[in-house]
Amino acid sequence: MRYLVFILILFPLLGFSQDLYIKNTSLKIAGGVSVNVQKSVVNRGQILNEGSLAVQGNWVNAGTYNDMRGQIIFNGSDLQYISHGSLPVGTVVFQNGRKHISESFHVSRKLALDNTKVFVPTGSGLYLGEQTQLEYQREDRIIGALYMTGNDITFPIGTPEKNLPIRMVLPENQVMQIGVVARPGLLSASKESTISSVADYYWELITPEDYQGAVITLNFQDARFLQSIEHARVGEAEKYNSVIKDAGCMMFSGSPEFGMVTSEKARGPYLTVARKFIKGEKPPINVLNLVSPNDDGFNDFLMIENIEAYPENTVSIFDRWGVKLYEAVSYDNEMVRFEGLGNEKIKSELAQGSYYYVISLGKETLSTGFFELVR
Repeated sequence: MRYLVFILILFPLLGFSQDLYIKNTSLKIAGGVSVNVQKSVVNRGQILNEGSLAVQGNWVNAGTYNDMRGQIIFNGSDLQYISHGSLPVGTVVFQNGRKHISESFHVSRKLALDNTKVFVPTGSGLYLGEQTQLEYQREDRIIGALYMTGNDITFPIGTPEKNLPIRMVLPENQVMQIGVVARPGLLSASKESTISSVADYYWELITPEDYQGAVITLNFQDARFLQSIEHARVGEAEKYNSVIKDAGCMMFSGSPEFGMVTSEKARGPYLTVARKFIKGEKPPINVLNLVSPNDDGFNDFLMIENIEAYPENTVSIFDRWGVKLYEAVSYDNEMVRFEGLGNEKIKSELAQGSYYYVISLGKETLSTGFFELVR
């Protein structure tokens, strides 16, 4: 037998100090009514929300939730887990503390962030429609994939440690859905010669096939490697761990600690903050990551571009288990170079496969990465 429960405007404020469990029941929150649940809500029935529902604990929706005119507020100060299912939410407020979404989450009308971080799991996304309003404060951010639709879009995203919003301006009259994720870590150790160094975080774009690029503004922090904001550029790469290219700089502002840089038209889909090469500096190391020692004149040795600028270098090569197989001092691509032969534990031809290199200058690491040995 099903019961229909109405919470009417006769009770403008209603509170539950315990968990709220709805099963085989319909709960209606009338317009103008605010319901505050101090613990968790499990819905296995039906909720029609025309007012305001605030939840301080976890949220599990395994039934039907409809809020065409209402709003739901997740305002717990402790970590909140939110499992909503595939049904969209009209208006949602994430307030205070951390929120973990268990699967993709769709917001159709309004999303408000207030002193919060929202974590989205890998393989899922937080989706906002073209008409969805977005409100947030400076330090609020989505950690995971945020999908938005429009022509001029600002994504309030970041990593757990850093706030890294990104703005994308598409060509005039072009509207599309784009996803963005900010990730910690180095995008690639390989850089074209106009770039000397890059940030230890990056952005990944998730774009449709007809995406042709956009003017992109990266907001960043803790980029002291720039030394001066005038050195900032937008770096882009076609793949993770591929060569980072210079996407230009139309404008910049702020400082290396907290700044922003705007590209010329960039496609990505991987982006990072880069420092342009300054005349008078030593050029950056660039390793060509293929060695095929067959004496055909192509990739016969491990080519390390600009290594001659660092004559006191040390080049070490390891296998996948971390065993050192080769090491050379004053590598120069000529008299001293790796041609597929080990000189440490194995003093003979190394087997075909992937190897890890470390290029150092004293205690400073200049470059690390992988290369492929093909026979």
